[in-house]
Amino acid sequence: MDMLIQIKRPVMLIGNAGLGKTVIINDRLSQLGEDYAISNVPFNFYTTSEMLQRVLEKSLEKKAGRNFGPPGNKKLIYFIDDMNMPEVCARWVGTEWAGELQVPRSFR
Repeated sequence: MDMLIQIKRPVMLIGNAGLGKTVIINDRLSQLGEDYAISNVPFNFYTTSEMLQRVLEKSLEKKAGRNFGPPGNKKLIYFIDDMNMPEVCARWVGTEWAGELQVPRSFR
């Protein structure tokens, strides 16, 4: 996991409920230095694309022009928990989710 964070790659832990995936990630994120900003993204059955977008944008500040990024020179890590909830996954695969999410050009 440390190597993936260093080369700015996503990390996904997969396993049955109760194995401690969230605890492992939270422990590792708490050990990161001041160079990192961590944003915990609450994700549940009732999460809409609009809610998700607001949570993702909340950790950002405007830089130059239409560019946004984490405060100062920090690197931002989003921690999204419980990605495999059946209803959310069904919406994610469908066109509704992708169609509603507005991604700024600076992130494409």
